[in-house]
Amino acid sequence: MKAYLILFASLIGSAASSLAAGEFFEIQKIDHLTKAPRKGPAVYREIPVLDKEGKPTKEQQTVFVPCLAVRVACEDQIKSSNTMAKVYFYDRDRKLIDKVDKPSPSGELGAGHLHATPVFFPKEKPETIFFALPDKVLTHKGEWSAVVIFGDKQGVQAEVFPRQGMVTSYDFPEKNLYENRRQAGPRKVFMDPLVEHIVKTRVEEQPQITLFLRPPIGMTDASEAKGVLAMCLIAGSVDEIRRKLRGIEPGDEMGGLLKFAEKNKLVILCWGSRRVRQPGSTWDEIDRKTNAQMEKTFDEIAEKWDRGIDDLVKKYGLPEDNFLLWGLSDAGQYVGRMVIRKPERFLAVHSHVPNGFDAPRPEGNRVLWLLTTGEKDYCYERSLRFLSAARELGYPITYKAIIGLGHSGHPTADALGLKFFEWALTMKEARKTYDETLNDPFGGLRSAQPSNIPWPEEYKNPPFVGDVVNQEMFPGDKAEMVPAGFRVALPTKEIAEIWSRK
Repeated sequence: MKAYLILFASLIGSAASSLAAGEFFEIQKIDHLTKAPRKGPAVYREIPVLDKEGKPTKEQQTVFVPCLAVRVACEDQIKSSNTMAKVYFYDRDRKLIDKVDKPSPSGELGAGHLHATPVFFPKEKPETIFFALPDKVLTHKGEWSAVVIFGDKQGVQAEVFPRQGMVTSYDFPEKNLYENRRQAGPRKVFMDPLVEHIVKTRVEEQPQITLFLRPPIGMTDASEAKGVLAMCLIAGSVDEIRRKLRGIEPGDEMGGLLKFAEKNKLVILCWGSRRVRQPGSTWDEIDRKTNAQMEKTFDEIAEKWDRGIDDLVKKYGLPEDNFLLWGLSDAGQYVGRMVIRKPERFLAVHSHVPNGFDAPRPEGNRVLWLLTTGEKDYCYERSLRFLSAARELGYPITYKAIIGLGHSGHPTADALGLKFFEWALTMKEARKTYDETLNDPFGGLRSAQPSNIPWPEEYKNPPFVGDVVNQEMFPGDKAEMVPAGFRVALPTKEIAEIWSRK
């Protein structure tokens, strides 16, 4: 018999745990305050002081208001303006007496400003909200009870006070939301100024990736963002990236990108580079077996990275595609490798002085490419080979080798990258149209034919072209003056003017 009782108790405990695990909102405690507490917040109201004849004067006095104090908690952070908190009051026959549609302003006596709710209900940290009892309840002769609800349009939690009877025995407008609360989908969580999300890869070369999100200043709802600026950074530690994103150590190129993101209302997505391919290691210089192993390793990393992005998209309502992507040196190699594996995520990429290349894949022609390097960089010749191979697959790619530059950043590359990204943001509809051609029954055939690509029109009939070897620019109608192998498209006049800087 004892064994059966233990089994029964364990089943009850399991059931309770599974129910709790499915709840986003929680009502932990309800107290009826009938007098002002000695310490702590409550509901107070300013009323006129009466004179000897019982008439109101201009003076005010603070009086306590009987109320319900409700302690609530949330599974994850949520903006209070996106929640609902109400109380319905009933007589002993469970007929509605009155209701309170929102929490009442509350605070400590003499503390000054009163507030109804915090700006956010934080993750797993209880907050107490207060509801002043309506006059109809205060003057009610008999017993009364209340149903407190707390939640949002996807589902609410509800509790009866005092605890008598089941919530479902009461009628209230949100009853359906209460009964179906566990079927609600994932909620969009509101962002902190800096979010960190760790992705485990199980790949020795990069066992985990810490993804950072930094929204524009003041933005808490990621769905309000106009897009995503993704950056892969070279950093000695996660803490170093954290400091850079907080603006403590922005650096010249970083500062320009942060300002660009703020101006265009882009969420910054950032993570650290890892040396998964050796510097100067390019697909056409190593044996097939070694190259295949390197590509397989990065395929696995890219897959886990992509799943991490899915997590952030679902949690915060982040835009899921049309990312801009930037990287330099080791990180420049990294972003180039990422784009050809996950092109559906990216609208445009700027890779500066990348120190190695994977073989371009046909899928990469969906992304707008800017490749900048230095004529004295040790990967200069490799970058030209990548350019040639990419153009054979119809990549819309602009290339610039800066005269006299070695393996380092450069103001021209920074300016060109920002102007390129600015233009790329206007190409979302053109990209959508191109993607639609790939998804039709004949899209796969057309995408494999370089004569039908690249997109967009600015690369088919560019307004300006550049000679990548002689560093000269020409109007589009004189493109034939540049040998086809040296010719790159310059999609706008502004981009062309920066490209032509000596």
